[in-house]
Amino acid sequence: MSTAHPEGSALLCRNGRVAAVGEWDQVRGLASARAELLDLRGATVLPGFTDSHNHMLWTGMRHGALDLSGSRSIAEIGDRLRKYAAQHPDLLWITSSEGWFVEDLAERRMPDREELDAYCPDVPVYLPRLGHAASVNSRALQAAGLHAGSPDVAGGHIVRRPDGEPSGELQEAPAMRLVSRLVPEPSRREVLRALTDVQQEYHRRGVTAVIDPALTAPERAAYAAARDRGALTVRTTMMPVLEPDLSDDDVAGWLAGLAGPTGSGDSWLRYGAIKVFLDGVVSMGTAWVRDPYPGTCDHGTRIVAADRLALIVQECVRAGWSLGIHAIGGLAVDAALAALAAAPRTRVAGLRCSLIHAYLGPTAGNMRTAAALGMGLAAQPQMHTWIAPRLAEMWGREVADAASPLRSWLDAGVVVAGGSDSPLTPTDPIAGIHDAVTRLVAGRGVAGAEQRVDVATALAMYTTSAAWLAFADHERGALVPGRLADWVALDRDPLATRPEDLRSIRVLQTRVGDRTVYDNR
Repeated sequence: MSTAHPEGSALLCRNGRVAAVGEWDQVRGLASARAELLDLRGATVLPGFTDSHNHMLWTGMRHGALDLSGSRSIAEIGDRLRKYAAQHPDLLWITSSEGWFVEDLAERRMPDREELDAYCPDVPVYLPRLGHAASVNSRALQAAGLHAGSPDVAGGHIVRRPDGEPSGELQEAPAMRLVSRLVPEPSRREVLRALTDVQQEYHRRGVTAVIDPALTAPERAAYAAARDRGALTVRTTMMPVLEPDLSDDDVAGWLAGLAGPTGSGDSWLRYGAIKVFLDGVVSMGTAWVRDPYPGTCDHGTRIVAADRLALIVQECVRAGWSLGIHAIGGLAVDAALAALAAAPRTRVAGLRCSLIHAYLGPTAGNMRTAAALGMGLAAQPQMHTWIAPRLAEMWGREVADAASPLRSWLDAGVVVAGGSDSPLTPTDPIAGIHDAVTRLVAGRGVAGAEQRVDVATALAMYTTSAAWLAFADHERGALVPGRLADWVALDRDPLATRPEDLRSIRVLQTRVGDRTVYDNR
């Protein structure tokens, strides 16, 4: 992935970094007599993959919490809940992992309080879904003091029954926080075990680095503990999440209390951008979209008001913090770019701010503005494959095909990095590369052929571009002298593989610095 030296047949590594790359005879002559010789027998070696938007800690924690992944009905959720409660009789709260989907349920909606009460009436239950919604039972609502007279909160929504009582569904972080703040934090031991297990899964996919967005203070502390114990084998860029209940007056102080600014840290753990949720998600009807949701006059939810967003941008730019703004719908993209464009352009351009997702309704003008501000895009090709059928049902095939316009963002000059948004879609860069190149949707063919990218561009999304967005392009993303010797060996060359066959490429070995972290040769 180096433009100066794109290919070679030998790689010399020393002390965890690349010392030389080139042809065998030349590089062998630079190695000492004691050098270990590793013959990969014709495998293709690439820089280790970076997943630019990956909730690695959330993904890892699914093993300890109630696992609802793959549930196909509310009854199945209830059965799993009842069994989990029986197996853990001493828990004061029951909470689930994040990776379960309303789209998979026969009812196509969140469970309500009465449905959860039927399976677990005596212990408070909190079932979050990907940071944008949660279902809770009556005990949880009582613990939080939520009732018919409770006011809604700015940027969030307490879904209610006709009598005004909360139904048990909470939408977006400000509303979810009313209950989640009462849920006991997992122990440090549980978090470290989860990190250890999930990192092994990632190495099997060739992943050597991630950007983990939306991390709270305890989660950031867990990452630091893993790094200090030598247990962090996936290099991590942390995005602190701006707490939803933080007052405007406290934003500057909160930023000052972080061990930043953006880019601070070491080769294992560093700070990235501040994460801001500006809108929600399409599946919950909370993404802030240009065209109203079918059958309604509703354009979704703006989570952060304009004046507060302006303040956040001002304080971040002043303190040297980049911003990563979650903005799915076109109106959210407009608002995010307007707030950044209002700040001093020369200062913003040096911060590598980014839009996250931005897949539904971005305009050519949006793209030009983002490029002028030196911004990146955290894109998820697998998300388009997953969401395109839903978009087609709601707004028609034309909208689904136009979503996730990767080619247009790239042509406008925006740096596009690839990711998965795990646990939304699996951590699998090879699958992401396939989806970016083919845009194949099961049973529907190609969704938006004009937005396909070539294989080399897709590889860059998960290597050089993702390293740039992780503020680590000075030390990884390409196998060149001086950079970290993080690499993945594949059984075939992606550039010589038919696009439709990319998914079948296997990872043979993954190396992080001077450690082999996965070997299946």
